[in-house]
Amino acid sequence: MTRKHGVIAALIALLIATPALYASAAKSVAEQTPAAGTAANATTADPAAKTQAHAALDAKKYDEALRLYRPLAEAGDPEAQYYMARAYQKIGDKKDQDELVKWYRKSAEGGYPDSQYRLAIGYAYGMAGLAKDENEAGKWLRRAAEGGHRKAQKYLGQAYAEGRFGFPVDPKQAEYWTKKSESNS
Repeated sequence: MTRKHGVIAALIALLIATPALYASAAKSVAEQTPAAGTAANATTADPAAKTQAHAALDAKKYDEALRLYRPLAEAGDPEAQYYMARAYQKIGDKKDQDELVKWYRKSAEGGYPDSQYRLAIGYAYGMAGLAKDENEAGKWLRRAAEGGHRKAQKYLGQAYAEGRFGFPVDPKQAEYWTKKSESNS
């Protein structure tokens, strides 16, 4: 049970037991519940805002997509951060590479496997202004694979088979990750 659910359960118990304690319990819940727009609440961002931002990105209205994703991304939403980077990537302007990498990194650090995979590829091949760095590529490839990213799982299996990206040749790990990519379980 999460802390928020525990607080809500306690609030319900208080309401049933003693209605007079309602104001005190409500204040306690408000103090312990993250405010809208905070990083802790970023994943519950307004679905309509995300839908509008996705539609703008799909329609190749990149400036509008960036405008719509930005408040969500700045609030700490890893998915919105990923799509900020994708919009910068679609624009394709070299001057925006720092922004592209910044948003992929924030998203990756927030646990978003697609961003972790994109950082791995960037480091593996020295793309998007990232210096080629096999150890960094391996770190992000492993995180993406552990997060369930199928391509990352497949390439991690290949990395173990070939001894790349800082991984030793390990046939058992190669087989494990290759099979995992095929089953995605």
